[in-house]
Amino acid sequence: MHKLKFFRNGLPIILLFFSLNIYAQQLRVLVIKAHPDEAEEYAGGTAALLKEAGHAVKFLSLTNGDVGHWTMTKEAIAKRRKAEALEAGKRLGGVEYEILNYHDGELESTVEVRKEIVRVIREWNVDLIISFKPMFGGGHPDNMAAARALQEGAGLSMAPLFMPEIPALKKKPVFLFMRDYYSKSFPHKPDFVIPIDRTIEKKLASFDAHASQFYEFAPYQRGLLDEVPEGWTEKKVFLHKYWGEFSAVSGEMKSWLENRFGKEQAATFQYAEEFEYAPFSRKMTEEEVISFFPVLRVKNNN
Repeated sequence: MHKLKFFRNGLPIILLFFSLNIYAQQLRVLVIKAHPDEAEEYAGGTAALLKEAGHAVKFLSLTNGDVGHWTMTKEAIAKRRKAEALEAGKRLGGVEYEILNYHDGELESTVEVRKEIVRVIREWNVDLIISFKPMFGGGHPDNMAAARALQEGAGLSMAPLFMPEIPALKKKPVFLFMRDYYSKSFPHKPDFVIPIDRTIEKKLASFDAHASQFYEFAPYQRGLLDEVPEGWTEKKVFLHKYWGEFSAVSGEMKSWLENRFGKEQAATFQYAEEFEYAPFSRKMTEEEVISFFPVLRVKNNN
């Protein structure tokens, strides 16, 4: 039996083997949304967990958010929101960010937008894609345009003759829907509920990075400007009060968690985010689910 050789820093070769093996298991996740702050709001805690699990995560905003203020120019707020988004990505553990230059409020599901989505999917070599659920007859028009554009481009990501200048995916990704403020109000049953108690602080910190939205524009629209506090402790209370519905465990979430973990363990979860399979998605094996979301590992199945 050969003796293990050591590097000059004292680490054995076997540790290098394990580190390479872990790296090989890294999965690639893309969250597609219409505006720079939405992935943080609806999937920020999950994104932070994915980063903690060692996966590569990218947020793609299809618009630059240039309608998101009432006193700044469109150019100025777009520039500010890009800087805020980059900071939010850092606070979630190093999420990458790409913001396209379509105007806020003017997004449409065009061939051009479809091609942009397919481009990013292929360049990112995606394993898992999270985006909005198509809801017709209501909701934010940009969000619904983003949902339709992804739905129309999903299959094309694996079609080599569509945009042949960029290699097509060889394996079909998993597609999950996240619920936004409109679609959440409709009856639904989640396919996955991800407990985010461990990353709720990171999620709130990402909200804090988007100061132009959570402390300025949204409070302006809702008539809450006089309620915006100064200190971080008070700001967390404010964020929970007005955006807590996208982090709190709902009745549907509780039922799912109880079926997964049992009532006793499910009762320990205070915060969670929910997702559903898109009709055009492949289904994950249990092994894949745990690879993406180690937090869903049931203790007695270890």
